[in-house]
Amino acid sequence: STSTVAEMPRPQLESTDAGRIRNLDHTLFNDVDFFPGMASNWGLSFMINSKRTAEGRSAGSLSWGGVPNSYYWIDRERRLTGVIAMQVLPFFDPAAVRLLRAVESAVSR
Repeated sequence: STSTVAEMPRPQLESTDAGRIRNLDHTLFNDVDFFPGMASNWGLSFMINSKRTAEGRSAGSLSWGGVPNSYYWIDRERRLTGVIAMQVLPFFDPAAVRLLRAVESAVSR
């Protein structure tokens, strides 16, 4: 419904550490901190960053990723969306994250 779609990008939790995840199985998942030092929250299906990122993503943007290092972001303020998909394990692989950030920086500038 229209009301559900309107609710999707709104923060849903009191917690502000949505972007930090500790993992027990490091063969498939690294520990994750999408935005070190920045509060983040969950909308319905999206992580929401609270401030502008170093790569240029606007505060309030929506994003998430998949296990094989596939990521997307939706910057509604700038009307910009990006997707990068890799087939690399473990999730949040440092080289994959560097590539994600480099691509987002290039697109966002």
